[in-house]
Amino acid sequence: MFGRRPPTTDFRHLGATLARGARDKRIVAFDVFDTLLARRVEPEFVKDLVARRLAERLSADRSSSGWPGLRERRRQLELELGRASEATGGDHEFRLRELIPRWLAGCCPDGSSPELAAELLAYELELERRATFPTPQVAETLSRLAARGHRLIFVSDTYLDISDLWELLSRHGLAGYFAAGYCSSSVLRTKGTGRLFQHVLAQERVLPHEILFVGDNPYSDVQAPRRLGIEAVLLRDAEETRRRVRLQLLTRLSCGNPFWVGNLAREIIETHPVRLRRTRCPDYELGVLLAPAFIAFVRDIIDQARQLGLERLFFLSREGLTFLRLYRRLTHVLELVDGAPAACYLAVSRLATFLPSLERLEWGELVRLWRQYPRQSLRRLLRNLSLPAEEFEPLAVRAGFQDLDAPIDTPEVHGPLQAFLADAEVQRRFYVCRDRARELLGEYLAQKGFFGGRKVGIVELGWKGSMQDNIVRAFRHRVTCPIVHGLYFALAHVAADDLPGSYKHGYLLDTRRGDWTEEAVLKNGPVFEMFSSAAHGGVMGYQRVGGGAGRVKPVLAADRVERNNLRRFARNVFAGMEDYTCEYLEVAPLIPVSGAELKPYVLDQLRRYILYPTAQEARNFLRYSHVESFGVFQVSTYGFKGSWRRILLGGSPLGLLRRLIQTLNEQFWPEACVRRSRVPLGNFLYDLQQTRYARGVAVE
Repeated sequence: MFGRRPPTTDFRHLGATLARGARDKRIVAFDVFDTLLARRVEPEFVKDLVARRLAERLSADRSSSGWPGLRERRRQLELELGRASEATGGDHEFRLRELIPRWLAGCCPDGSSPELAAELLAYELELERRATFPTPQVAETLSRLAARGHRLIFVSDTYLDISDLWELLSRHGLAGYFAAGYCSSSVLRTKGTGRLFQHVLAQERVLPHEILFVGDNPYSDVQAPRRLGIEAVLLRDAEETRRRVRLQLLTRLSCGNPFWVGNLAREIIETHPVRLRRTRCPDYELGVLLAPAFIAFVRDIIDQARQLGLERLFFLSREGLTFLRLYRRLTHVLELVDGAPAACYLAVSRLATFLPSLERLEWGELVRLWRQYPRQSLRRLLRNLSLPAEEFEPLAVRAGFQDLDAPIDTPEVHGPLQAFLADAEVQRRFYVCRDRARELLGEYLAQKGFFGGRKVGIVELGWKGSMQDNIVRAFRHRVTCPIVHGLYFALAHVAADDLPGSYKHGYLLDTRRGDWTEEAVLKNGPVFEMFSSAAHGGVMGYQRVGGGAGRVKPVLAADRVERNNLRRFARNVFAGMEDYTCEYLEVAPLIPVSGAELKPYVLDQLRRYILYPTAQEARNFLRYSHVESFGVFQVSTYGFKGSWRRILLGGSPLGLLRRLIQTLNEQFWPEACVRRSRVPLGNFLYDLQQTRYARGVAVE
């Protein structure tokens, strides 16, 4: 027998405490919520989500108050049903299956239906399943008690039916331990009044001293049963209490500040992780960092597609494959009420679309390429234009080129280049190559369903949306060419590329917004490209398979360096992304927030990584490399590129700081270089200088 004060235990010592306290007990009874099952979100939060779902189901004229009004109606109805139970001799309790039809009748008396009631009931029960998980050590504790011959039962105050509790425990692998279960909604008697415990004693045909009860509520789980002579153990876990307090605080903060919405989402996702590894390498950690940003982007794609009325989405290779897979998984898990546009994958590239996009081979057209990649040689130019070297190089020599690999400086007045472009034979062969490439690309797009719709969306990581420009330039004169909306993770907008019927939208970054805090994303763009790119290689062009009437398929080429990167470390990054995504998908219905609401948190996390990397993150990036397959055709690495001799001795001592900053600004990721230098407060000082510069303050 226990002493006067009821014992208190935590999850870690629960098994040992019950082993001692249950020695002379026939039955060990457990509370369900916060004892057998912990919660990722508070119970009221689940009710909010159901009100949101009902608001989506109702037309605007019948839900003018929105979901908060519907939620308040439910709260009032719960009180009414509780009072009605008390008026007939029961306790203040109600049944969910009674509440939902009455709730619907009060919200939409002309449109309620058994089908909608059944849908809402199933939705709330599914949310409860996703919102709960077994508490630490509980399965082991139940197994040991059952092995010692104790009869195990559960007793809960809940508006769910007893069958719902059995199903919930079964989903979490706990139902098999219990011989019986009782809940307040079945008999309209609660633990708090003691009447539910009296019912249990009668049904189990035992005396109070033969039961040990375990629960987390000091009043209803300890004081109430002890008044009847039932021994009780109070479950109070310090770590769980801190988690609950943190969850409640984040829930309140998220109501008034979008930044905390993402923090609340992270708390929900990372509570009781199943897939996420406990021991993580730096590559895996990077995947965990990138996953929330990509998830938020895809949620924004869903929102944008609805708002813009897009009929179909085309995810452009190679980053698009990552986003397409996530889009399909998200739309399935979220069970979108209004559906989502059909989506498919387009195997395209800047290399495969640039030639079809050209109207003429002249400087006015080539300036698009030179603006981004100014160090072009004649041989590199032909490669970017997908023009066969064996046909065009002899013509270049005839036009006056002596070194086909020499950079072409001042191309607008470069004599051999201008002579090459003016050559009639060059132009004739160009049109033959251009028309063939445009025809194959057009047929490939037609096979994918690109033409014929009114408005379509294309999805890509970014940065300038050049593939969208190329496709629209190539086919804008077709009657069947749709209005195209580009949805980009980050967009460095170029006004000169704007075309009629073509629009671009940047999610995390859009330089048209003029928000310099977003532009940190541009400081390390390759990290997003490398770890969202599909492994199938780049698209070099298109070919017809099976003769003149055969289908058109992309020609792919995988680079050796990329394959080596994937084998060495990228797969660990992708593993981190996949594991985090699986954790998110499990609880996605509990996170009813848009991509726009998640953006402040995501941007804050990425800015931390880019502007203030840890020493490990900065060193780890030295192992990575990125293959550039258009414009420059090179493998980019991320070590320091510069001369300390030039910085220290390349001018007056007063100009040393200016030379240092200039050299840093030329690096792929200057913040990582600063971190690796180990200069105290180096990243802070560099960020301060960059911030002042970005805000237009002169830096001396």
